[in-house]
Amino acid sequence: MSSEIARSKADTAIEKALRRERNLVTRLIVGFIGAPLVLFIVYSGGALFSALLALIGVGGLLEFRKMVVRHPGAARMTLFGLAYIGVPLCLAVWLRALPEGLFWTACLLLTNWTTDTAAYFGGRVFGWRPLAPRISPNKTLEGALTGWIAGAVVGLLILLAGSHLSAQTVLFPILIALAVILGDLFESALKRHYAIKDASQIIPGHGGVLDRIDGTLFALVIGAVYLLAIGVG
Repeated sequence: MSSEIARSKADTAIEKALRRERNLVTRLIVGFIGAPLVLFIVYSGGALFSALLALIGVGGLLEFRKMVVRHPGAARMTLFGLAYIGVPLCLAVWLRALPEGLFWTACLLLTNWTTDTAAYFGGRVFGWRPLAPRISPNKTLEGALTGWIAGAVVGLLILLAGSHLSAQTVLFPILIALAVILGDLFESALKRHYAIKDASQIIPGHGGVLDRIDGTLFALVIGAVYLLAIGVG
């Protein structure tokens, strides 16, 4: 009997590992296709960029509404969700419209994506100490630090390559990378509170719209405030 239980547990562990590897492959494929597409839309700007943000906003708000609708205070939380998603997306429009908005938007997104990717792989390879076990048991301190450092370094290199690195701008990618990690934790706390794993499964390998933009929402707010503070805006 004990051997059957052991085999069952081993089979379950193997199945989980295979599922995780398949999810990783899907995640990478979607990322390799999606990232250049988003960058092209950011480069194009105008109506195409606004349409993308509107699509993201509607999708994110629908997921947020679905998450909170069956719980007390749903109307109040829906209003919060509108601000949580809407304000950063409005700031994205403002950021892209700056005289050098294409550069700052691209820098923010590339820093964001690097932070996310490095945190994910850093956690898989080096992670063993939980970052916030009550919020997200799978996130590790090592993964978060890897993401923060990698994102900041890539962001600084982008500033240097674009001749925008200065004493004033040096904190921009460092704060953006930190904001991405905090935004991810915040959405994880929301999902933990409402007892769901992913906002949805609309993006293969990535979950829902909110799962994909959680760090970006925080990064847009922090990035916009910082650029205004140093007089870029």
